Amino acid sequence: MALFLLLLTIPLVSLFLKHFLFGVQRQPPGPNTFQVLGCLTQLVYEPHIALQTLAKKHGPLFLFRLGDQLIVVASSPDTAKEFCKTHDRVFSGRHLPSVYHNLPGTVDSSIVLSPECGRSWKLLRSIGQNCIFSSKAMETNAWIRKAKVTEMVSRIRAKEGEVVNLEDLMFATGKYHLQRSYVERPV
Repeated sequence: MALFLLLLTIPLVSLFLKHFLFGVQRQPPGPNTFQVLGCLTQLVYEPHIALQTLAKKHGPLFLFRLGDQLIVVASSPDTAKEFCKTHDRVFSGRHLPSVYHNLPGTVDSSIVLSPECGRSWKLLRSIGQNCIFSSKAMETNAWIRKAKVTEMVSRIRAKEGEVVNLEDLMFATGKYHLQRSYVERPV
């Protein structure tokens, strides 16, 4: 019995210490999940009106959750400016589709797609602007783009009547095109 009480007490004490002594991260106010579900149709068809309504209720800076994504909304120009000034580095990470992690060679070494923007990303971006995406390089690689788009369209046609995840398909096509354009030139 004593062992049972000890095993029950340890998790409760650790939760107590975590919650009260170390505190909960402060987050902006926002609607609960049920309020967001209530205005979901308005969020889809008229997001500006839905967000304005939520901003009137919760203030110029609020947070809500759509699925597993936390969304921070700054509804006034002053709030948006202050938010970007203080939290720009944290929120500058870009959303990468799930297919990004499943493609070979993308986990640690992607020239164009990186979830963070640091010094190496800025260097690679400038190389991309000057060498890979210059007008001359774009003209040279036009044949690759045409071939990849044709291949993508034929893949979509082959799956007629089936559900196709366009985000993953287009992302993979674009990534493959970029990889080919780095190393291949027309003969």
